[in-house]
Amino acid sequence: EYLLQCPLLQCAIEGSFVVLATARELHVLSISTGRLLLPPIILCSEPIRLKLNTEGKLAVLSRDGSLKVDDLQSFEKLVSTSVRHLLEPGDLKSLDLKPQTAEPFLHLQDGRCLLYNRMLDMWLNISSENQQDSDAAV
Repeated sequence: EYLLQCPLLQCAIEGSFVVLATARELHVLSISTGRLLLPPIILCSEPIRLKLNTEGKLAVLSRDGSLKVDDLQSFEKLVSTSVRHLLEPGDLKSLDLKPQTAEPFLHLQDGRCLLYNRMLDMWLNISSENQQDSDAAV
């Protein structure tokens, strides 16, 4: 049994991990033991979206627009970027992770889909209407 000292804001359960988010902390627990895998992670801003995949890749989008993806199995940072220049608070429909690379992608209310490319260190608009325009230009 694990008790939080602050109200729970977000929760993600997938694979062998449970992630609990409070106003300024992430608590990562083992699903099999219910124990913390590491001390609480301090955040710079309140988390507004969590995405956890079965391989233990965790995406955290915070109120200040920062977006981080970490590998909970290897304790490695995969992505650290910002979405402040891309969207307003109500624009986000969902946050997901590309299965092969754990690169984050955003589905927006206006139908656009944005993918963060780690090699290029930039956001790409991969919406289907954008693909048709670029195909026609070739």
